[in-house]
Amino acid sequence: SSRAPSPGHGAMKRPVGQMEPEPGSPGSGHGSPRPVTEDVLHFQEHYKDFFSEFEILTPLAGAHEVLFRVVSRGEDRRELQVLLTSNCFEIVQDSRSGELRGTRLETFEQVLSAMDGAATYGSRMCDLLSSRLAEELAANPDLIGNALDARLRDDPPPGESRGDPPA
Repeated sequence: SSRAPSPGHGAMKRPVGQMEPEPGSPGSGHGSPRPVTEDVLHFQEHYKDFFSEFEILTPLAGAHEVLFRVVSRGEDRRELQVLLTSNCFEIVQDSRSGELRGTRLETFEQVLSAMDGAATYGSRMCDLLSSRLAEELAANPDLIGNALDARLRDDPPPGESRGDPPA
């Protein structure tokens, strides 16, 4: 079954350009950019539902720049070539007459949104999250009841207080 990117895991929360040297590494005092290899592999694995093709076009070993190709699931199968650096995602080629060429974005989610349009990207994300929630509820039917019980304990209905009996 397909899974939506989970907050803090699938979604890229930090800007790409954030410096994260390893403690004690040669560049640790200078703020060297970290390799983007893991990011690209993460996008390829965890965002499969957002594109029909994803191809890494450059070697990866310790790379600080990676060129990749991503193809939309939309009818027009829009294709972008994107250069991921430690600073941004730069669209270097766009099959739609170069419309997005030169555009620089901070997150992979912005790349997907630019490729397919915000409404399409947002709808796909909501559908995936709804599907994942349905899977979780099917696996644990008491989840809603437990959440409602906890909510009522923490936030009683209007006119009632937590420790006092109803008037």
